[in-house]
Amino acid sequence: MSDNQNINDYKPTCPVIFFERGGQVQDNKQIFTIHCQKLDVFVECYVSTAIIRMEGEWTNRTKDTLDCVFALPTPGTIMNVTLHIGQDRILTTAIVSKEDAQELVQQIQANNPDADDKKTSSNNYQSVDATHITPEEANPYEQYVPDLFRLPFGNVAPGDTISLKCEYIEPLDYYKKGYIVSLPLYFPPGTMIESAPWDQVVHVECKINALTPNSKIDCWTHHIKTKAEENGKGIVTVKSGACKELEEKNQYMQPNRNQHDPNISRTGRDFELSYSVKSEKTMAHCIQETDIEDPNSGSLCLFITPPATLNTTFGRAFFFLLDRSGSMVGEPFREATRALNRALDRLRPSDQFNVCAFDHRQVYYQPSLVPANKEMLTNCKTWITTYVPERGGTTMDAPINYALEQLEKSDLLPFVVLITDGAVQNEREICEKIEQNKKMRTRFLTLGIGSYCNWFFLKMLSKLGRGFSDIVVYRERIYHKMDHLLRMANTPVLTDIEVGLKGDEIEIYPFPIPDL
Repeated sequence: MSDNQNINDYKPTCPVIFFERGGQVQDNKQIFTIHCQKLDVFVECYVSTAIIRMEGEWTNRTKDTLDCVFALPTPGTIMNVTLHIGQDRILTTAIVSKEDAQELVQQIQANNPDADDKKTSSNNYQSVDATHITPEEANPYEQYVPDLFRLPFGNVAPGDTISLKCEYIEPLDYYKKGYIVSLPLYFPPGTMIESAPWDQVVHVECKINALTPNSKIDCWTHHIKTKAEENGKGIVTVKSGACKELEEKNQYMQPNRNQHDPNISRTGRDFELSYSVKSEKTMAHCIQETDIEDPNSGSLCLFITPPATLNTTFGRAFFFLLDRSGSMVGEPFREATRALNRALDRLRPSDQFNVCAFDHRQVYYQPSLVPANKEMLTNCKTWITTYVPERGGTTMDAPINYALEQLEKSDLLPFVVLITDGAVQNEREICEKIEQNKKMRTRFLTLGIGSYCNWFFLKMLSKLGRGFSDIVVYRERIYHKMDHLLRMANTPVLTDIEVGLKGDEIEIYPFPIPDL
């Protein structure tokens, strides 16, 4: 086991089970990890979506009964987790509606009328049917951390083996000519058993259905074996082997991806591969499923993939809105400035831009949009350093309205790029106004800064603005996140997408449909 930083700074790079030790004060506690002794990863890719299942084993080799946390770094959505602890304990998660959750709490309270007065060391509420674990209000693991799933569980006795099964779904990034599958499988020293190399502990099997034959598969991180199914549908199975050396990469490699310990035979590295969807034109595929109980009901998933090459590129107009309110003082504003500088570096000569630094007041770099030439970009980077956060509040609607006024008059493709922690009081009114503006051409790209960011508001704003949203907590990810966001604004292939379906009760997600 190895000690790390405290929980507020701990950044897992692989599926990990850890526990804390130290003083009563949270900041004085240290993190120790339990060694992983087996991990099998199964991935099913359907064009732009991956369904991932992880099955692993960890054993408590200490002399103490531990309260542990399972952590998994992923931007995906966890569908379920099942833990087998020792010989006779099983813990499982389930996704429930808000109404069902409230009803469950009421049942627990009805079955345990004295629960509020009884404080036990395990903090368990016992009912007739099951044991429900309710975290304490001050539990640090209740804090939402983007791209990190955490599940606390307790009473792991000495010698107990923890068998874990976790399933999650993750949308795949499209970069250059292929979709990217990326699995967090770098195990720092102390997180994996030392008696075997990485490729004897970790096994990855990936089944790729690109819905097109002759898809090119490229893995720059690991040696792989591929096998195509004989049914002619283009389904390919990929199995992982040993890690490749760190310098081995190719044209599909995404920029600013962290490469870790040079002793990769022990620590391993993130598993990354790409697969192409070969076509010189825009492709559409549909998967349909009928409800077994109701033949008139069902669901479908429509995949639209851009062409391999584009003959034209378009000029774009960007209006960057940089939050400098009191809540952004210190590290958040420094990270926001770094993100803005990275965005400016990514502009093309055919683009135009402007910048607004705002709190309850607004300061504009220029009165209107200006060309993205070297002189303007350099002067803008110098200009922004003079406007540091003060104690002002956050008035976001005024700079958004001004930006829309400028962008809607432009002949270029218009984008608002909002960099903020989202700490605004009238977020509902802002979203309603964007939703009501049916003729708006401008797309919204939002980047949230910090672990206390109002992530839901920024995601909703970008959704209504037919754009994209991302959030960054760890400073080493700032460049990658901004690059990813601006790639979404690279060259729209299809805009103002509509789906025509006949029926009275139809749900479409996401809606409005974003650009391709």
